[in-house]
Amino acid sequence: MIVPSSACPASCRYCFGPHDGCGVMSIDVVKDIIDWQRDRPGRLEVSFHGGEPLTAGVDFFQEAIPLLEKGLSHRDVKFSIQSNLWLLTEELCHTFRDHHVSIGTSLDGPENITDAQRGIGYFRRTMKGIEMARRNGLDVGCICTFTPRSLPLLDEVFRFFMEQGLSYTIHACMP
Repeated sequence: MIVPSSACPASCRYCFGPHDGCGVMSIDVVKDIIDWQRDRPGRLEVSFHGGEPLTAGVDFFQEAIPLLEKGLSHRDVKFSIQSNLWLLTEELCHTFRDHHVSIGTSLDGPENITDAQRGIGYFRRTMKGIEMARRNGLDVGCICTFTPRSLPLLDEVFRFFMEQGLSYTIHACMP
C-alpha cells in the first residue's frame, strides 16, 4: 500500500484518519519502494490509498506509476487505487486507463444511507466520479460499510448496488 497523502476532503463519521494539513509523498519515497522491492520475486499488488490519494494530484501519479512499472518491470505488478473519486479528472482517468489501474471507491448504499454515514453530499460527489470513470472506460468497484444504522436497510443497500451495476465488498463497522 502506498499512501501518497493522508489528507481527505470527506468527513466520514467512522474515519480514524487526519483530514487536512498533510503533504504529498515525495517521488524519492517511490524510488525507495522500487529499491526495496526490486530483488523480490513474484507478483506485486500496489494499492494507492489514503486519506484520499487523489489529493496528491495528477503529476504524482503520472510520475510514480511509470517509475514503478519501469523499476519493477521484471515482476508482475498490478495497480489499484481506493478513492472517494471527488478529485478525479479526465487526465487522471487517462493515466489510470493507460496503466491498467483498478479503481475502488466507498459507498454505503443509496444517497440517504451514504450521506447519513459519510456526510451530506458525499454520495453525489462520489457518483459523479463513478460516472466520469465509466465514461472513460474504467470500471469502479465499491467498499460498502455497514454500521448499526445501515444494517437494518440491508435489502435497500443490495438493491442499490444491483440497480447501479456496481460490484461491492462488504465491510462491517460494528461496536
